Amino acid sequence: VKPPFLCQQKKRVRRHIQLQIRMHGQRREEYKSRLLDPTVSKGLAQKAHQWTTLTRTLLERRKTHASNPNIPDDAALEETIQLTTKALTVNPDPHHLWNLRRELLLQRYRNSISPSSNKDTDASSSHFMEGELKLTAACLERNPKAYGAWFHRKWSVRQHLQQTATLMTASSDDHTNRLLLLDTELALCAQFLLLDERNFHCWNYRRFVVATKALTILWSHYDTSGAVAFASSLDGSWNEWMSWISTTNDNEKEGAMNQSPPIILMGPQITTHNKDGVPINATTPTSSNHKMTMTTQFKELVWAEWEFTKTKMDANFSNCSAFHYRSKLLPWVLIHSDDSDKLALAKEELELVQNAIFTEPDDQTAWWYHRFLLQWAQPNNNDADNDDNVQKEFCQLLEQEAETLRDLIETEENQCKWGFLALHAVLVLLQNHGNLASAQEGHQTEANQCLDHLIELDPDRAMRYHSMKS
Repeated sequence: VKPPFLCQQKKRVRRHIQLQIRMHGQRREEYKSRLLDPTVSKGLAQKAHQWTTLTRTLLERRKTHASNPNIPDDAALEETIQLTTKALTVNPDPHHLWNLRRELLLQRYRNSISPSSNKDTDASSSHFMEGELKLTAACLERNPKAYGAWFHRKWSVRQHLQQTATLMTASSDDHTNRLLLLDTELALCAQFLLLDERNFHCWNYRRFVVATKALTILWSHYDTSGAVAFASSLDGSWNEWMSWISTTNDNEKEGAMNQSPPIILMGPQITTHNKDGVPINATTPTSSNHKMTMTTQFKELVWAEWEFTKTKMDANFSNCSAFHYRSKLLPWVLIHSDDSDKLALAKEELELVQNAIFTEPDDQTAWWYHRFLLQWAQPNNNDADNDDNVQKEFCQLLEQEAETLRDLIETEENQCKWGFLALHAVLVLLQNHGNLASAQEGHQTEANQCLDHLIELDPDRAMRYHSMKS
């Protein structure tokens, strides 16, 4: 059965879009002019006084609770939680109020699982999730870039998944509902990015949701110890569990995940806690209590995100967040692949970048991704399996890129700073990977000529270009 809080998500997203449409297009001067009206100014001052009084009340309650932490008073607890809801809805920015709310929510959870409690823990978890999603949605309507609201939404999703994972009976409905929640959050991110495609808070949250969904898919079958290990891994990172995926498939033995060091793509977004009262306190899982395999669902998730970034890049070549996210997806796309596959994908991506740089040569976003691709596509010289054909293929790719960049620079009448920088980078790579001494000398000469042009085009950074010559 679909949890009730998921049924309300689309309505909240639709309301948020309508609100943002009304907000977009308003000039800052028009907003500030409202403050010159004495009636408006007086009303805002009164609201500020009320909010200050409310926050003082909350801090006093927190201090009182700290001196008497063992006094069970569910009524007072719920009242204080409601007061934090009221305060944060008005102003979602103060981090100390979010911290206070999390303390109260954890206390409520401890009370619900105590032996003396007769509450339904599953119902309590759904009630918790419904309240936190509703609150953070309201806060993000007021300020779509509120750090505290975005972090609290991550924390709430993680807390809900932890609670249901450790309390569940491994039913298919539980697993389906977790995936449904995460799919709903991905849809929410897509709607937010329609309003502001560069909202890096939303992009970061999307990566958190994707990491969480990937773990949920890969841990779809586990015993009790596996459930605790799964819950302890929900920190939004793309590192250690990524190495399990890259070293474990259906044809490899279960313990293969311990044979290679972690691949760190992005660190944790939420710190793992081991303090008393937090529902999860588990060590890193080992091969004896779980088995993770590549699944169709996981591959579909990766390709869906891959296509999502392409859609955003096609819509706006200046969307640096989309290019950055795509760079993080590359290792996922090429799991269990060799350098030949890497070069093939790099060629496809460079064609995509060329469309951007020829359309807007002065936009540095696509140039960053261009430089990243060339560095990323380099063959692994320490790999004994790499033959000369791979090196030759990479050098051919570099020669093609150099010719393309020369054409662009000529089209721009030698006034394209980013084109010269990119050509210099390509020529340096050709020096490092080429075999002919005469060709290397020619590349060195042309690379220095690029720097001479850059000194003229960008005199503010002339010393940098001089140092690059040495």
